[in-house]
Amino acid sequence: MGIEGVLRIFRGQTSTDPRPNKALRPKLYRQHLSDYPDLQLLCNIAEHGVVPHWCSTSERAGVRPVPQSYPSAEKEATVVTHRLVTEYYRGRCILASSSALSEEPAFHSSAFALVPKKDIPLDQDGHIIHDLSAPPGDSINEATNTDWTPDARWDPYSSLADRVLELRRQYPDATIYALGADIAEAFLHVPVHSNHASAFGGTIPRSQTGIVSGTAAFGWTASPGYFAVFGKAARHYQRAGSSYVLGLPKPFWIFQWVDDIVCIEVDIGDRLLRAEQRLRDAIKLVFGSDG
Repeated sequence: MGIEGVLRIFRGQTSTDPRPNKALRPKLYRQHLSDYPDLQLLCNIAEHGVVPHWCSTSERAGVRPVPQSYPSAEKEATVVTHRLVTEYYRGRCILASSSALSEEPAFHSSAFALVPKKDIPLDQDGHIIHDLSAPPGDSINEATNTDWTPDARWDPYSSLADRVLELRRQYPDATIYALGADIAEAFLHVPVHSNHASAFGGTIPRSQTGIVSGTAAFGWTASPGYFAVFGKAARHYQRAGSSYVLGLPKPFWIFQWVDDIVCIEVDIGDRLLRAEQRLRDAIKLVFGSDG
């Protein structure tokens, strides 16, 4: 059965419903995002998961022996273990003995590190870094052909100032409001195809337990591009909506930078309420949740 088969069972993938992330709904994408430029790629990922483009056409092989995690992760193994096991219970990864996983030539284990989260001591919590850039010459990032990665560019920051100036010119006496939001656990919404999940493995520090991620792991060089396919779909939906301002239809405005969103609108009539509701609908449509 191998990693691929176990992951498919774990994620509930069947011949009638092969979706690796059941929150993603391609039927709704086709209905509400029919003119989105990356609609086909969006639906393909939702239906099957991300299919990475590798530099080599030959069979990909993992590094042996499996590398150890960095000292920060080894020292605070309890924190790292807790966070990784939490992802398992959320259905985003599978766990197995390191020896069993290593029997598959394609299993690639990348080292973990733990870095501070704000001013919280590392022995209490921290951010896990999955170092997909190591080891040099044999890393998953180096094996990835980024020429085929989707465009990860976002809106220029100057557009925020431009929007405020535009609204001030159009409505000099009205109050302008900005709404800030973010897409929670952004990259974890994007599944990886079960055939390629073995590339995103690791070993839980101070244990003989291995882990395989079923998502486009943060730290993978192609993750920003594939998340952008989803993030820009939400942005597209927001911009396609409109409401009347002083009797004229005006499209909604949105700024987005990866998982951070800013909506700037004028407080006239029900404009603010409608813009916020449209944004909530956009996030729920694309990610299957309120984000």
